[in-house]
Amino acid sequence: MAEAAAKIAEEVLFPAAAAVDRSDRVPAGHLDLLADAGFYDRAGDDLPEVVEILASGCLATTFVWIQHLSPLFTAGAALRGRRAGIAYAGLAPGSDLHVQGGRLSGHVPWVTGWDLIDVVQVAVREGDQIRYYLLDAVAGPTLEAELQELVAVQASRTVSLTFDGHPVPEELLVHTEDYEPWSQKNASGSSLNGFLSLGLVRRVSRLLDGAFDDELTACRALLADQERTPQARAAASALAWKAAGALVTRTGSGGIRAGETAQRLAREAAFLLVFASRPSIRTELYRRMTS
Repeated sequence: MAEAAAKIAEEVLFPAAAAVDRSDRVPAGHLDLLADAGFYDRAGDDLPEVVEILASGCLATTFVWIQHLSPLFTAGAALRGRRAGIAYAGLAPGSDLHVQGGRLSGHVPWVTGWDLIDVVQVAVREGDQIRYYLLDAVAGPTLEAELQELVAVQASRTVSLTFDGHPVPEELLVHTEDYEPWSQKNASGSSLNGFLSLGLVRRVSRLLDGAFDDELTACRALLADQERTPQARAAASALAWKAAGALVTRTGSGGIRAGETAQRLAREAAFLLVFASRPSIRTELYRRMTS
């Protein structure tokens, strides 16, 4: 899969990345290309490398695609060839998302890929369990979508969703799991998301004649250590920020013109400082950046 990802990233994604950055949505052809290559159907052992490679081509495209991976594992055959997004922010403390009488109400602030996905997997805590429902990603009288304005990856079509008595019959329930084990694991964040940052570093290092290759290798190794995920995620985000700054500096004043690669990667690096973060990651990242 890594070889196919590299071909797509270099021949299609990176050449179009500036245009995608100015667009209001990732081109359907980009996602079709990933689907044709099998990336929506399976996740191989080289998945972290695939994420890094694709992100080095176009972060917005990769950001939309990576949302599909969790439903791929939890919903499985229920996807039936459909492309999925996720609505998991309802599991955060203080969320008002709830199901009563077979109807879903509440707010989810972050859902990526709206109008680019077919279904959205919504996670709802009910007592000691998490229940995952696979819903059609279509707005209507009981489901409102509001587009978020982001500093980067605007083409990812990231929205907030508001459910108002939206029907969730039991046949849409695709997975359940206990909340406490999930919560303990979730506190560290996902190491896979760190490879989005490494994709940015990979691109910068290529543009700067390998300037960050050694740090990139070290950070990959750290992300492979599941016991150190918060530290690894912080290291990856900090490295992306450092690398983007180096590219802007080397490029000079022209690098901050709209449409230039340097300014786009700098904005994406800022986005990656906080994307899918957790308190443990933010604490470590802030320590790194202030010490």
